[in-house]
Amino acid sequence: MRVAIVTESFLPQVNGVTNTVRQVVEHLDRTGHEALVIAPGPGPSEHRGVPVVRVRSVGLPRYRSFPIGLPDAAVERALAAFAPDVVHLASPIVLGAVGLRAARRLGIPTVAVYQTDIAGFARHYRLRADVPVARWVGRLHRRADRTLVPSRSSYAQLEAMGVDDLHLWRRGVSLDLFGPERRSEERRAAWSRPRSTDGELLVGYVGRLAAEKQVRRLRDLADLPGTRLVLVGDGPERGWLERHLPGARFTGMLGGEELATAFASLDVFVHPGEAETFCQTVQEAQASGVPVVAAAAGGPLDLVEHGRTGLLYDPHGPRSLRAAVGRLADAPSLRAELAAAALADVAGRSWGHLVDELVEKHYRPLARPLSRPGATARSPDVLEEESPCPSSRPPACRASPSSALDTSEPPTRSAWPSWATRSWPSTRTAPRSRPWPRASSHSTSPACRRCSARAWTPDVSVSHTDLAEVAAFGDVHFVCTGTPQLPGSMGADLSQVESVVRSLAPYLFRSCLVVGKSTVPVGTAERLDAILQEAAPSGSDVELAWNPEFLREGHAVEDTLRPSRLVFGVSSERARLVLEDAFRPLLDAGVPMLATDLATAELVKVAANAFLATKISFINAMAEVCESAGADVRDLATALAHDDRIGGRFLKPGLGFGGGCLPKDIRAFIHRAEELGTGHSVAFLREVDAINQRRRSRTVDLVREEVGGDLRGVRVCVLGAAFKPHSDDTRDAPALDVAAQLHDAGAEVVVFDPRALDNARRSHPQLHYAGSALEAASGARVVALLTEWDQFRALDPVVLARVVASRHVVDARNVLDARTWREAGWSLRALGCADGP
Repeated sequence: MRVAIVTESFLPQVNGVTNTVRQVVEHLDRTGHEALVIAPGPGPSEHRGVPVVRVRSVGLPRYRSFPIGLPDAAVERALAAFAPDVVHLASPIVLGAVGLRAARRLGIPTVAVYQTDIAGFARHYRLRADVPVARWVGRLHRRADRTLVPSRSSYAQLEAMGVDDLHLWRRGVSLDLFGPERRSEERRAAWSRPRSTDGELLVGYVGRLAAEKQVRRLRDLADLPGTRLVLVGDGPERGWLERHLPGARFTGMLGGEELATAFASLDVFVHPGEAETFCQTVQEAQASGVPVVAAAAGGPLDLVEHGRTGLLYDPHGPRSLRAAVGRLADAPSLRAELAAAALADVAGRSWGHLVDELVEKHYRPLARPLSRPGATARSPDVLEEESPCPSSRPPACRASPSSALDTSEPPTRSAWPSWATRSWPSTRTAPRSRPWPRASSHSTSPACRRCSARAWTPDVSVSHTDLAEVAAFGDVHFVCTGTPQLPGSMGADLSQVESVVRSLAPYLFRSCLVVGKSTVPVGTAERLDAILQEAAPSGSDVELAWNPEFLREGHAVEDTLRPSRLVFGVSSERARLVLEDAFRPLLDAGVPMLATDLATAELVKVAANAFLATKISFINAMAEVCESAGADVRDLATALAHDDRIGGRFLKPGLGFGGGCLPKDIRAFIHRAEELGTGHSVAFLREVDAINQRRRSRTVDLVREEVGGDLRGVRVCVLGAAFKPHSDDTRDAPALDVAAQLHDAGAEVVVFDPRALDNARRSHPQLHYAGSALEAASGARVVALLTEWDQFRALDPVVLARVVASRHVVDARNVLDARTWREAGWSLRALGCADGP
């Protein structure tokens, strides 16, 4: 999906709204969605590769560090250019109102997320605007297509304002960051008073030291026996608190691991405020294994079950907060009991889970990518590299009309009309309201551009966005969607392919064939066929077939036009005949064809990828042995290649495989086999994956050994970012993984790649990038060749020696002439090869 987030606050501001937006954006990006952030004030123009559009702002009265976005035509321009499927309004008040108005004009659905009680904020700061602010907030949320609230109290608050389409969507917590294991005795000792007894209890508050947080209530805890207050944060109330809490420890603002350590090192966490819509810090304390005392009002009511996962105090009762904390101070067993129960409750509230819920339960039901008026035409990014196109079009196809419904397979779409009489492409993720212009493509591949220029013309195909018309047009519907790896799992994410089938099915009123082309776990087709039979009005007249693609990245157009084989997974003779007609020009040209059942067709693709991955990892396992035995894996591979039973293809030792196919496909295969109870049959694939990962860490080790063991401050030149040459694809790229590991070890890493730098910058902004190999190598102590581009093979070691700080090269792809480089004075290390000349 394409999601635009219009937010009232974003980095460098640090607050609950910023944190939520950041987590949503990062998870959307990780799971293959496209995002755009529109935010007020100065700040970074991108976040981890996601663009951030900045608009004019002013400081909020009495809160000058908090910028408020001003009405700006840039908001509508950005939305129109990005053409999202849905607009997410984060805590809308001013900029959110601008975004709402623009989205309504463009016909884009909106999801408004209520997070900040702006009216309560106005009351606390005596701005005399709480009533009109409340009315304005109610009006905004009534005009949004859907409003999400974080707690039952927020639900009641907005319901009273007349907002009707309300849904609970709570906040996630970074379970990989917050946890009891972060507890630090060193930190606790630093916080404790000198000469304090071992029994001193650390009672902490984390958050903004401001009036709206009602932090002055902490004064009730100033002289509680056996305790010391620790306040983490900063704000306008800090001066007052320091005067009235002379024995407290003030740490100032903390973030990241420091903040997680601070949470876990407390004995009790307190939150005195009663105006919280959710209270994220309560959840972070629970995830840190710390018992919580919070006000019995607002968001904490949903997070703390009194007496089981924490204690709630009466915010209007005199010294009620002191009594609750005192109860915990005297009962270590109760503290442990409450902490354990809360930790168990919070275990299922990861941000990944919450954002997946946001996408599936709230974004998708509202998004109207196939029928929304006013959507801007967009061309997909194509990663395949140049392949030769036929000099003339193949014979005209005698097939029935076909449609191609896709989210991620542009090469297929680019090549298809060159041999199909009539085809009608549609899409679930890139809505188009008009045919593609002639020769319009954002492809990096000249082959794809040439195919598009020749094929995508009005007399050959029509691009459309109305599923009803697509269904009426086609006798054969090809579903070409991505199946990425599920976050936090080895399984495949089938949401795209299932969404297309479910969306298309209700419009199938006549006999037709739906053909899947995606790489899916075995059994998927059977399940999708059941969905079609149930949802399609024509019932059993609609059949499902499977026609897996065997596309090599970098040769996708060629492999579409001249495939090595065609596999038809069908359930009837009629379906086989329809597919034969659809592919008649290829069959007449002699392309081998196998007709089989659905399950076998699904297995053909994953089995092929598993075999290729196994062959690559086999020779890399031999490389591990060769390094230990003093042998040369390159000579070993050459000898093996002379055996006709083995052959030399994919028997190239080096850094291993990556990209968007092999890694995730073998993991999905393992996952599905285990679901079927036959995991033992493919258990070896786990070692295939492990060997592949070890090649990356071994490369890091070679670089470390070349500089004497310590990478801190060492400048390393990395040649390559794409997962393979002739591509700009950096998905699971071994080169970038190695570069990131070197950076994490303290090295200063400079990367150059002839084609993949833009993608690398988006996915790995922490690295440095150069415009040439010589620039990247300037001042480097080690040069690491990680992607085997021809221009890297051809580097002159004498010329390169003039710009480096020391002559050390690590050849992770075994493509350099070791003798030539060593004669030029270089120390050369290669994977799988013994040291020495």
